[in-house]
Amino acid sequence: FQNMLERQGQAITNLKRSNEAMASTDSALADLQDLLNQAVSVGINNVGTAGDAERRNAATVIGALIEQLTQIGNRQYQGRYIFGGRSTTTAPFDLTDSQVRFVGDNGYLLAAAGSNTLVPYNITADEAFGSLTGSVSSADLQPGVGADTRLGELNEGRGVRLGSIEV
Repeated sequence: FQNMLERQGQAITNLKRSNEAMASTDSALADLQDLLNQAVSVGINNVGTAGDAERRNAATVIGALIEQLTQIGNRQYQGRYIFGGRSTTTAPFDLTDSQVRFVGDNGYLLAAAGSNTLVPYNITADEAFGSLTGSVSSADLQPGVGADTRLGELNEGRGVRLGSIEV
């Protein structure tokens, strides 16, 4: 009987710690949402009407937001990276030269909640950040061509080749 009480006490302790870890994750996700809203706002404010100086400023702001997003991705709770999956001792996101690389694990952390019951108490980095999506560095992110679009802005800033046009 004593053994059963000890196991139940341990299960309660495990669930309390899991709940605390999930609260930390919720806080990180709220911060993530705030930064993503800021990024959307910067993007919307610079579509089609921004000049070169405004775009450079927007790029600087987006760069700072990427750094902050990486910091959130590398947030810890009680010395463990909350978005590192089962790899909780190594920072899951690496920011180098404006590129973020996921180096964590997408596994779930499990807590014993009973004699034969394990429950996950984290979300994966992929679920939170879409960390397994491919690079967008080669995509043309221009929303469209308008009357004020400069030829030098086309083809990801490479401009256009001079030549004839065939219809």
